[in-house]
Amino acid sequence: MEARRLSVKLLSDLLDLRDEMRAPASLPLHTAQALIRELISLMRILSLAGYLSLQNTNAVTEALDELGNFLVLSQRTGLSESVSFSKDELLDIRDGSVEHASRISGGRSPQEVLKDTALIKDTSRTSGKSSSIAGFDTRSQAVIEILKSQGELGIKDISSNLPEYSEKMVQRELARLIGQGRVKKSGFKRWSRYALIQ
Repeated sequence: MEARRLSVKLLSDLLDLRDEMRAPASLPLHTAQALIRELISLMRILSLAGYLSLQNTNAVTEALDELGNFLVLSQRTGLSESVSFSKDELLDIRDGSVEHASRISGGRSPQEVLKDTALIKDTSRTSGKSSSIAGFDTRSQAVIEILKSQGELGIKDISSNLPEYSEKMVQRELARLIGQGRVKKSGFKRWSRYALIQ
């Protein structure tokens, strides 16, 4: 019962973070981090008492730990300003998807929408290319913005400013930007530094 209460409180605290994510001494952020640590401890105690299996305990504690790391990392990026949570979106997924589907279908009934799909051709090849190109552009722009604002950086510094992308993905993006002549690299291996070509 205590685990459920703390989990609901954590959700409430995460929703409060919308407005204060970038503040250096944000009370809601410190509260959420303390609550995450408390939940991790509680999960371990429940496991030792035999109420939770070891696998479930590990899964929950790893997820909570990742959430804590994400909160710390996202304080340092623009991601915290562009992502917004709403209680309605988090609580009732089914109603949101129905509402979203009705907005897309223009208010038509599901039968009418399904009837129209027979006219759609298979465009998986072209749509896949356009979405991957859009993904490249978004990542490129994010990397360029970091280098523009902070100057010459190492791979770890760039990755820590972009928690939404893995370090490998950032590395590939930097290699692509170097190939395009937009970014220059100095140094070797771990000591490599990247800067925007002016």
